[in-house]
Amino acid sequence: MQQVISDKGQGVKVLSVVVTKEEINPFLDKASRRISEQKKLSGFRPGKAPRDFVEKKFGLMAIMEAALDEIVSFTYWEALKSEKLSVVGKPQIEIKKVVPGELLEYTAEISILPAVVLGQIAHIKIKPEVATVSKSEIEKVLTDIRKMRALEKKVERAAKLGDKTIIDFEVKVNNVVIEGGTGKDYPLILGDNMFIPGFEERLVGKKIGEKQIFTLNFPTEYKPDLAGKLAEFTVTIKEIWQRDLPQLNQDFLNQLGDYKDVTQLEQQIRENLTEEKQQKLDQKFEIAILNELVTLSNFGEIPHLLIENELHRMMHELEDSVGNQGLNLEQYLQQINKTKEDLHKNWHEAAGKRVQTALVARQLATEQAIEASSEEIEKEKQELLASYQDRPEIKQNIESPDFREYLFHTITNRKVVKFLKEKVIENK
Repeated sequence: MQQVISDKGQGVKVLSVVVTKEEINPFLDKASRRISEQKKLSGFRPGKAPRDFVEKKFGLMAIMEAALDEIVSFTYWEALKSEKLSVVGKPQIEIKKVVPGELLEYTAEISILPAVVLGQIAHIKIKPEVATVSKSEIEKVLTDIRKMRALEKKVERAAKLGDKTIIDFEVKVNNVVIEGGTGKDYPLILGDNMFIPGFEERLVGKKIGEKQIFTLNFPTEYKPDLAGKLAEFTVTIKEIWQRDLPQLNQDFLNQLGDYKDVTQLEQQIRENLTEEKQQKLDQKFEIAILNELVTLSNFGEIPHLLIENELHRMMHELEDSVGNQGLNLEQYLQQINKTKEDLHKNWHEAAGKRVQTALVARQLATEQAIEASSEEIEKEKQELLASYQDRPEIKQNIESPDFREYLFHTITNRKVVKFLKEKVIENK
């Protein structure tokens, strides 16, 4: 077999392969047997007809065509091993010349996994942060807990901050009611800031049945189609409920759990908040040190295919995100007045960064011989299966080879990040 590599640039190479008669022959023998198994040949049991008989009956070209995929697949992978090439995705195969039983020429356009030279971990100067919790944060949680257990009674006075109101409302922009811009018997606690800034304050001091018409600008960080726009609000309060928060006494503590005093409850809140904030800080630290290692590392040409794959992945992530908000992707794109092509263009740099991060993690795993063990994969798989006992379709997916491969990469990446964090902290 002869092979020649040529470079197309941007991480793409063309592998030209010539397969000779001696290399083709064993595949023709196998193809001949398959044909004799699939087609009835007088005087022979299935699969037992000699090749010359099959050739005479169906022609050498028919046997060659039956063997073609296997010849190409085998010789393609042999050529990759010989050239020590790591490829991304599927090759684009083009058959150039076929001489039945004598010669096969083809080309394979391949995207090459780029070489990565890792930067020195010792040069990463980022420091991990330690979570702290203020007294005011604890007091806010205590107040929120009390609000969830507030006693409510209907009143006939004007509305105050802290009251629960039942309202009807309508929102217009340019005299047109916006999508989702009407509500009937909508419960709203004044002061919880569930509506845009200024809305709830406009209802303070207003009485039942009193219609309010006022204008407010949507915040600049609001949904793109409404951000910064002036809107007209029409609101009528239908009911007012006074909400009395429970006292922080022993009866209240007993409702929450086995707390001997408020100090113990505050300590529990502090621990919970500290753990939550520390998790976020740890994630921030992990992202920062990976980004720094990417900056310190050098990369070969990154094939366009890797960027395209990452862009598709980002689009699926967006689709899942907007789906959780009750929208489909087309509705979301209409709202922001963009196309998929616009998003791909805007995301191109970010996609490249994500690809580089994945390449760095892969290279670090290779150099440090880090990978998920069979035991780790099985343990995580069993934990997931236990979580979906009543979802047979999900369990079937978890049992699939593809999902096992996903777990392998997920656990390996987790171990890579852990190794990197420990090294960075160790160097401080």
